[in-house]
Amino acid sequence: GGLVEPGEEVERAAVREVREETGVRVRLRGLVGVYDIMERDGRGRLKYHYVTICFRGEPLSTRVRRGGEVLGAEWVRREELGKRELSRITARVLREEGMLG
Repeated sequence: GGLVEPGEEVERAAVREVREETGVRVRLRGLVGVYDIMERDGRGRLKYHYVTICFRGEPLSTRVRRGGEVLGAEWVRREELGKRELSRITARVLREEGMLG
């Protein structure tokens, strides 16, 4: 994930972030959803509130390289997704898209 630069449209930011963090060029194919992620401290107080905007995309290139804050990036077969450690939001989006059981 990343940040939207001042004056940048969210769609352009998504395309830019994918390229910066993975080296893959993408074309967006629609909005999947907007998700709130709220983290609370041990006393239940709100610590962070993130808003994640997820798009469906089509790769225009396939060579993956990690960059920026990414520790690793790779293509994974759909049937292997359930065997991977996924963040809660990633698992939720993939389930809603019918890509994860």
